[in-house]
Amino acid sequence: MATIVTKAGSIKCADSGTATLSSSAKLTVSGQAALLFSGVSTFTPISGCTFTTPSGSPKPCSTLTASSGQSTKLTAGSQPVLLSSASIITDNPGTVTVTAGQSKLTAS
Repeated sequence: MATIVTKAGSIKCADSGTATLSSSAKLTVSGQAALLFSGVSTFTPISGCTFTTPSGSPKPCSTLTASSGQSTKLTAGSQPVLLSSASIITDNPGTVTVTAGQSKLTAS
């Protein structure tokens, strides 16, 4: 089981960038809206990313894509919620870290 990601959580790229989280879900955990799996690509801008190309030019992350991490059992408005176990990539190399922002609600 993984925890449900809420607006109190975070999605961070490998180069210190933080995604701008938003949600229209009515499901809340500890007063914070649950994030929908389908919303991952809209969590922009990614502020604070320090990625640079091999030539030294700055190229901050600008997109997020999730390949897994949607709940198969818990939905909000008929949409699967995002789980802390999500596998998310950006348009730059490196690992994306997902933090739920709460520990009360888990799902699979």
